[in-house]
Amino acid sequence: MQGNDFLSITRQDGIATIFLDRAPVNALSGAFRTQIFEALESLTHDNTILAIVITTQELPFSAGADIKEFSQGYLGKTFMDIYEVCNSSTKPIIAGIRHYALGGGLELAMLCHHRVALSPCKLGQPEIKLGLIPGGTGTQSLPRLVGVTKSCDMILTGKPISAQDALSYGLLDRVCSEELPAFCQSFAQELLDNPDYVATIALHQGFPQAPHPSFFHDERIRLQQQSYCFQAPEVALSCIKSSCEKSLQDGLAFEQSQFMQLINGPSSQAMRYQFMAEHLAREVPGVTKTTPTQTLHKIGVVGGGLMGSGIAMLCAAREYQVIIVERDHDAMIRCRKVIADYFHKAVVKGKFSESTAQKIQLKICFDTDIKVLSEVDLVIEAVFEELSVKKTVLQILDGICKPACIFASNTSGLDLNALAQVTNRPSQVLGLHFFSPAQVMRLLEVVRGKSTSDETLATGLALARHLKKIAVCVGVCPGFVGNRMVIRYFQQVEYLLLSGVPPHIIDKALEDFGFAMGPCKMADMSGLDISMRMMPGDTLAAFMVKNGRLGQKSHAGFYNYASGNYVPQPSDHAHDLISKYAKKRGVEVKEYTTHEIVDRCVFSLINEGVHILEEGVVSRASDIDLVYVHGYGFPAYRGGPMFYADSVGLAIVRDKIATFAKTQHKLWPHSSMLQAVIRSGGKLYQQKVNRF
Repeated sequence: MQGNDFLSITRQDGIATIFLDRAPVNALSGAFRTQIFEALESLTHDNTILAIVITTQELPFSAGADIKEFSQGYLGKTFMDIYEVCNSSTKPIIAGIRHYALGGGLELAMLCHHRVALSPCKLGQPEIKLGLIPGGTGTQSLPRLVGVTKSCDMILTGKPISAQDALSYGLLDRVCSEELPAFCQSFAQELLDNPDYVATIALHQGFPQAPHPSFFHDERIRLQQQSYCFQAPEVALSCIKSSCEKSLQDGLAFEQSQFMQLINGPSSQAMRYQFMAEHLAREVPGVTKTTPTQTLHKIGVVGGGLMGSGIAMLCAAREYQVIIVERDHDAMIRCRKVIADYFHKAVVKGKFSESTAQKIQLKICFDTDIKVLSEVDLVIEAVFEELSVKKTVLQILDGICKPACIFASNTSGLDLNALAQVTNRPSQVLGLHFFSPAQVMRLLEVVRGKSTSDETLATGLALARHLKKIAVCVGVCPGFVGNRMVIRYFQQVEYLLLSGVPPHIIDKALEDFGFAMGPCKMADMSGLDISMRMMPGDTLAAFMVKNGRLGQKSHAGFYNYASGNYVPQPSDHAHDLISKYAKKRGVEVKEYTTHEIVDRCVFSLINEGVHILEEGVVSRASDIDLVYVHGYGFPAYRGGPMFYADSVGLAIVRDKIATFAKTQHKLWPHSSMLQAVIRSGGKLYQQKVNRF
């Protein structure tokens, strides 16, 4: 066996096997690509070698390019260099895929003549999630292997496919369950034994065909309606279209030029920042790899409403035994029906097989006697968002649960320290603020109270990872991060409404900016009664509720809704109520441009985010951006409020905030941190604090 830094080579019976070995995920850095190129070039010119296998011993085949190098341009040999050496080889080159081949890893595999994978493997092109397209021949290779429709689905969604699907699509030649290198070598020998065999890579297998003449036009219209100014999907579609229409060389050149434009553009920079922010969020002060965690088998959930049932389904789907306790028999029956209905619809939609859905539901038990939670390892209270109610529940649990049991509150912003102090185990109390619906939303605010032990926190974070959540560790303050910021956001939405800006104009401005849903639609969907509880006092939301307009649940909020239809329709009655309340508050009517609407709303998030960081509620600015992108629909391709502030220019943000503060002083408090970052010439999104 010969080897160098990132790979090793064995030779047996005329078959050379290259073992990729750059831990942990075989990220294809410039140096790694160069070594692969040099190994392939050497072996293709070695007369003693008849076939080449590229695989791994234990590691995944490859997770793709090394993202840390993206901002540095191409280093070392490129995918085009590897294409040239593979294309010139008359010897079969076989990729043996273990675990997964993603992004550039799949592109490397597609440059080989053949692909073999172990049956549990996943294959995908997730570049769109980084604001990019496949830039290593993927938009040209994939359509030639799987066809235009399936390549569009894989590239535009970024979702991986199973090895079995890849085999049926034509992306794989074989799927095996036995020892991978030996299977690949056997397959290579099978090819060599065929006297008619000719080695041909995917790029030279002819032009793919669109399923019908208007396919690309229809797809472009669909993307324009869904992409919210996000460029990468349309660019990817153009590149796939070029694979059908341009010569191979022109198609590859077009892909390369489009990839370079995206990689140097603001959207990809923001989304790569989000990717790195997820990794940074795993670094929590006081928690290391050696911090002990409790083993969790049984989880109790108190309260089987929307949040409680969602949490229970999520935990059961990840193999935990779950006990839901409801206040009475009728509530328990309703909870059981909600869960059964959810899984029935999920099976109909193909999200679960019938057997999987049944298996998950069998892990959930229902009861009305809280004493059944005496032996659970962790209990999550998801009762009504009222401090006294939650205190009572925790006091009861404290007298029932075993001493080692951890208590978690799903509160969205109440004082966790006050909750912990009513128990005899404050060090074993933390917040697990799931976002609704809990079984869908990826964000989880993990709240550390002043008494929460490192072991309890580490256990909560380990649970979050097992549930496949993006966990952001936050400190205690009203509303934590997300809800504290959203209150400032809705205060500005209210101001704009009272100033005479119609709900649909506000919503369109922020949706065009990139939010998944405008704030007035969002308030109607969650319920104006919920907004009233979040922002107590004399508010527009309270006035609307007083007049019977609660949002979708009453078919009337800022918009009207037909029965069974949640499409918002303009409402004259809502307009009259808003005008009446504006006169009561003495707010003058004023016109605002789209740009002014966006600035007022988004800058309120930035300003509150800076104060949250300044107070040490989070340990880094990027944690705030994670919360807002994954919990509140802030466009990922803008990076989050903190990252967006830097892209606008911090001095511009500061000056606009000062202008807004002239008429709303209490809602736009001055931040010394923002001024300090401006003076230092640093970036807001890179700021960290050490008080957390």
